[in-house]
Amino acid sequence: MRFAGRFVVALVLWYALALQVLAGPATLDQNELRALRELVARDPAAGKQFQEVRKAADAALGGKPQPVERIVSEGELESNPKKVQSTAALKDVDKVEALAWTWAVTGDERYALKGRQYIDAWAKVNKSDGNPINETKLEPMIEAYDLLRDSFSAADRARIDLWLNDRAMTLWNDPRVRRENWQSHRLKIVGLIGATTGSDPIWGIADKGFREQIRVNFDDGGESVDFKRRDALHYHIYAVQPLLTLACVAQHKGDRFFDYVAGNGASLREAVEFVEPFATGKKKHLEFAESEVEFDRKRAAAGEKGYTEKYWSPKSSVRLFAEAGCIDPAYDKLAVKLEGGSAGSGYARWRSVLNAAGANRSR
Repeated sequence: MRFAGRFVVALVLWYALALQVLAGPATLDQNELRALRELVARDPAAGKQFQEVRKAADAALGGKPQPVERIVSEGELESNPKKVQSTAALKDVDKVEALAWTWAVTGDERYALKGRQYIDAWAKVNKSDGNPINETKLEPMIEAYDLLRDSFSAADRARIDLWLNDRAMTLWNDPRVRRENWQSHRLKIVGLIGATTGSDPIWGIADKGFREQIRVNFDDGGESVDFKRRDALHYHIYAVQPLLTLACVAQHKGDRFFDYVAGNGASLREAVEFVEPFATGKKKHLEFAESEVEFDRKRAAAGEKGYTEKYWSPKSSVRLFAEAGCIDPAYDKLAVKLEGGSAGSGYARWRSVLNAAGANRSR
């Protein structure tokens, strides 16, 4: 019995020490991760969201990474064989995200081991082509690395840091389309990498670039250049969402990007609130009716989902408002409502659970 008691104590100490390494500058800090575990354990609604994450992680345990050398997506129709291959390969990023969060909550090393395997495989094979619309799809993998980074060996961590830092600079130095949603996605990935690897110069690029993007891509009523050109809330959100991700990371670093007001009166908060009357049903919008972009018409002609003329669905803004909830809990409540729930009924997405765990973060 004495041995059994010592074994239990040792197991508890191992579990506590294992969890001590879990901290990511771009995701949640130590205290927030502790709050997340407690929240999942005591709150059935949060626990239900976590079970979905864990289900995906359990399925990924038996999988094998399938990295591609280059991600092919932007500007290609869904039928393009290389895009089909990339789309299949990119299922890996969701798998590694689920693995990382499951490890963060449970401390079960199987998930960390598999997550490292996925990240390592991509770091050895995949190269950036400098296209932010392709690169943005790696967001979940970068966040997973943020959580798992301290569990890598020093040598592997240095190698993967270099892989990410190099792709951040490749992305930043690429001269293509340095405006509209392209620039928002460019800034998001550069900022996520800078925060995750601890590169102050790379984070500084995103910091300065964010302020410029707010000034040039939005007006003082929140409307984006993307909305004006594409006549689609789909593209307005596509320009705003990456900046929200960046703002959540900045909030973690003590910088309030969300309420920054540019010289022309534009702000990220106004850009989010521009969507709210459409989300609540006060306004309706027929998507792409007056788009100036020829590729939008090509996708509509090909029958691609989401690109034909039809009224915008409020439910498509759930992720936007759940993301904004990292800064203002009122947006989380709207996200829950848009998902079909009611205020106080639970969480719209796993993102909302993470927001609740970080609720004491300076707002």
